[in-house]
Amino acid sequence: KSPSSNVSDEDAQASLFVTSTTINVAKYVGKYIQMMHTLEPIAYQIFLGIAQLFDFYMYTVYRFFVMPMEEVPACLKDEPALQRTSLDVELRAVLERMETKLSCRVSKSARSGSMHANVTTTTDELLSSRAAAQTRVNQFYTRSVGGALTLTRYTYRLLSAAVLPFDTMCTAAAATNWSSNKQVDTEYNPYVDKFKEEYRLFAVRIQSLQQNGALPDSVYIVLWRETIARGFETILEAYSRAKKVSDEGQMLRKLDTQELSSELKRLAPASVGKELPRQNDVLLYVRAFYSDPDMFIPFVKENQDRLTQRQIVSIIHQGFGKSMKT
Repeated sequence: KSPSSNVSDEDAQASLFVTSTTINVAKYVGKYIQMMHTLEPIAYQIFLGIAQLFDFYMYTVYRFFVMPMEEVPACLKDEPALQRTSLDVELRAVLERMETKLSCRVSKSARSGSMHANVTTTTDELLSSRAAAQTRVNQFYTRSVGGALTLTRYTYRLLSAAVLPFDTMCTAAAATNWSSNKQVDTEYNPYVDKFKEEYRLFAVRIQSLQQNGALPDSVYIVLWRETIARGFETILEAYSRAKKVSDEGQMLRKLDTQELSSELKRLAPASVGKELPRQNDVLLYVRAFYSDPDMFIPFVKENQDRLTQRQIVSIIHQGFGKSMKT
């Protein structure tokens, strides 16, 4: 194993994180594929069995492992950045379709017996045209297989909320007085120490797991990316709660962001530290204070996917382009 701080994306991709349940599902899929080669006339019906098995496995993972984590930290409940990284509409539709199908199968089995339900399904699908079969295959790979990748990213996104106390970190940052006219020196605000301390503890824990082989390199890197992204989102949320911000306050925000970024680059793997997730969004928020006031509408249109509606409203209240006027 390479040192944790030097784990590259290539190293991470080489590691594989597979549970025993996944291995068993893969074995069953292999048996189905052998049956497809042996029984070519009904290969399509056997493929439907693979699709059903995959859907059931994916829905089970979501139901028992992902749903319990969907409660986000209180400080980020109104953070629409979570909407951008939350379960997207298409994947939600796929999971709801899986749930409906599973419920229908259980209901049919209870009323008429599983054999009758299976015979009916097989008869209907034997009448399907080749074009319809191809469409069903394409839908499986587009929706289910593609949805599994999205679900994986979403799961790590949720997991990142549980590894650091973002509620208390947000409260500490939001309690800062940004309206002070005190002259700015090289001293950053105390809440930055809170962030640095939590990330140092996180680094010790996650590096221990990674070095002991309990955490694959791929997961190690993803968790670093997600926790850093959520940390900067927490700072954005704290900044947007301020009612008034002075010129000195804005300069302090820039100093705070630089100080935290330096520490994160030191702690995180090199591949993550090269471009810290969401760091540029915090800097964008701060730079809005120094923008041309006449450029507000173009600013909103250009950055509506990077900043939330509440953050944009807070920029108006705190003074978009205020320093340009003074």
